[in-house]
This record gives sequence, structure tokens and C-alpha cells, in this order.
Amino acid sequence: MRKYKYIIVEDIPNLAEDLRYFIDRLSNYECKGIALCLNEAIQLIQSYKPEVVFLDIELNQESGFDLIPLIEQSELQVPCIIVNSVKKDYAIHSFKIDAIDFIAKPYTMDKVKEALALFEKRYRKANDTLLIRNKDGEHFIKYDDILFIEAQGTYSHLFTTNNEMYRFSKNLKEMEDFLSMDFLRVQRSYIVNRKHIQKTKNQKMYLKSFPINSPLKEIDFVVKNGIVIT
Repeated sequence: MRKYKYIIVEDIPNLAEDLRYFIDRLSNYECKGIALCLNEAIQLIQSYKPEVVFLDIELNQESGFDLIPLIEQSELQVPCIIVNSVKKDYAIHSFKIDAIDFIAKPYTMDKVKEALALFEKRYRKANDTLLIRNKDGEHFIKYDDILFIEAQGTYSHLFTTNNEMYRFSKNLKEMEDFLSMDFLRVQRSYIVNRKHIQKTKNQKMYLKSFPINSPLKEIDFVVKNGIVIT
């Protein structure tokens, strides 16, 4: 499962830990650090290239709103920003800098989940294609067009709904790091796009369509406590 990297920019350590506690209850997020000031934030962004930054506004003598110009001056890609502050007056300015959302302190699980749902929606829209490199060149494939990925030794075969197959040198474990929760690992040999599952019956999974050049017609799987396992 893909994990989104995030950092927290907050000058009050216990508030930063409160926020981290809520985020880390979600399994697909990985904290890369807590910055107490803008300089530390730039260093973390440069080192880890997080997809999302939780940004407090009042940072001792600094303003969190100054972070984006500093990122641009450092020629770094601007991550998605979620602004958090005790002052709701900052909400309007937050959206002027194209922040994903504004979280009013104190933090709650519902507020954090709502903000991250907005982040994931925007991130998927901006990153709706998978780049595959092989001997034939570079191929940009829309995630929605991926039917399933099949393990073939140290290689993988990706099948699409357009009756195309791509062979490339990444194993399924590596592929899981690139894919969202829309994709399901089944057995040791397959990753399946949940959107293309037609039905499951008698511990077999049936997909809505099959490429002509694929031998796959159904996938055996095991269910334990309602969860598909390998």
C-alpha cells in the first residue's frame, strides 16, 4: 500500500505530537519529521520531499505563510499544504495560497480525516497516471485503466482494460509502494484494481474484463475474518 510522506511545522511540541497521533492512526501516512521553524521545514522538505505539509501559522517570530516563497526560492516542488491554527481568521488567507484545507485547533480525528480526504482526492487527480519504463520506452498509464499486475519472477506484467500488456523490471512489493488503496494484493502473484472486480464467489475473484493475451480468467484467494489474505 502506498504511504504518503508528511511533515508537521509547529513550534509547540505537544501540539505537534497531538496532530501526529491522529495522522498516524491512518496506516497510509508516514511522518518524516516535525519542524519548529521555517528553516527546519525547508530542510525536511529538501531531504524527504513530503507530499503534504501540516503548517501552523504563528511560529514564534515567523509566519507560516512565508514557507511557500521560501520553498520556491529553494527551487523545490511545493507540497500540498494543510494549514492549522487556533485563529480561524487565517482560513481565508489559507485558501488564497491554495491550501488544501484549514484545520482549526484543537485537533480532532474527524478534522484530520476530512482534511486528508481532500488531500488524497487532489493528489490522485494531479497524479492519475503511472509511469512505466521498459525496453520500449516510457509509458504513462492511467490508474483507472489498470486491470491487474501479475508477478513474473523479478519482472511484472501490467494488463490494462485497453488490451495492452507492459513488461517491466519491478516486483509487486515495489509496485505496492506506488499504488493507492484502490489496488488489492491477492496471493503472491497479483495486484488487482478494485474498480474492475466484478464479483467474488467460492473464494474466487472475477474481473469485469480480461485482455486477450492474458491467461488469467479468475483468481483464487482466501478470506479470513472478512479480509482477503495472501
